Amino acid sequence: AAGSYGQYVYASFPVDVIVHFHMQPSTFRFSCLPASRVECLLQLPSLQIVFSSKRATDEELAQAGVAMGGLSVTGCLADFSVYMFHPYGGKKSSLKEAQWSPLADSERKDSLSINVEFVKFHLSRSRKLDYHADNDRSKATVRFSTIVDVGSAWFKYDMRRLGEILAFPKAWYRRTIVRRMFLGDLSAHPTHAAASSAHGVPSTSNVPVSPVLPQREKTKTDTIKSNKDKANAAWETLVLFAVNFTKLNVHMNMGNVMGNVSWQSRDFNCSGRLSIGSTGHRNMLVGVALAGSALDARGGIVGGAISLSAIHTYAHISEEAGGMPMHVCGVRLAALELRLEYMG
Repeated sequence: AAGSYGQYVYASFPVDVIVHFHMQPSTFRFSCLPASRVECLLQLPSLQIVFSSKRATDEELAQAGVAMGGLSVTGCLADFSVYMFHPYGGKKSSLKEAQWSPLADSERKDSLSINVEFVKFHLSRSRKLDYHADNDRSKATVRFSTIVDVGSAWFKYDMRRLGEILAFPKAWYRRTIVRRMFLGDLSAHPTHAAASSAHGVPSTSNVPVSPVLPQREKTKTDTIKSNKDKANAAWETLVLFAVNFTKLNVHMNMGNVMGNVSWQSRDFNCSGRLSIGSTGHRNMLVGVALAGSALDARGGIVGGAISLSAIHTYAHISEEAGGMPMHVCGVRLAALELRLEYMG
């Protein structure tokens, strides 16, 4: 039991650590190769980040089979810009591909450009791992909170190049990493098989399945494996988040249908909570509020303007294993002004 528990002790770090990171003006260039040729350019005039550990208390360390730890990150980005583009999307240049640089290309056509006055954020993540050696079960409890405060932000993108914009997150997104980091999902934890072997319990993931078995028997075997993995690696997560925008300006090119679309919002607030677990429990509450918002479309077949004042919306989703789901949403606003134009 002591050997198996030792694999999880790394989650508790009995030392307080504070790291301050300051970076001078820098430019980062991200590539999506080999999935796509789309590139992302990040310009940071100023960046300050502080990392601090959240070690377990003496009472928590005294509990047998329990490991706990966490990390807090606080940062401030001032006047930064993000650009997504295709290297062949602009005017053709006589320079070779190895000599071409997006910083020196004045004819570069950006699919997406973001300019933000400042971003202040605070991220906090704590993880508690309760390991029971007698029945070879472990349960991870993760608490994740995020607070983001954004100044004036300008978004500009071309709807006709939506595929290029989505190519970047598709190339960099890894579902397994996200589930382990934010949700605490241990169903695919690599040390699970080793922990089972240490207690004399054979690992079902290494049991060979005969290729001559009928498809029905293979399905039953896979179901048994999946259920046992879920039972041995339970997890639950609580995520809290809040995002505030002082001013948000979005400019979109919607082609010939709506032309150039401009959306301006002020005092944008979004907050919510998400509770999810391996047992099928899911509870989500999200609220969005706007002091004022205006959308204007010109230069297309369909145009017009929409103005809203004092908007408050919310959505609540509750689902339990074996129970009836509950989905509730609501909208409240003080004033609405709508004008539509059609140009044949």
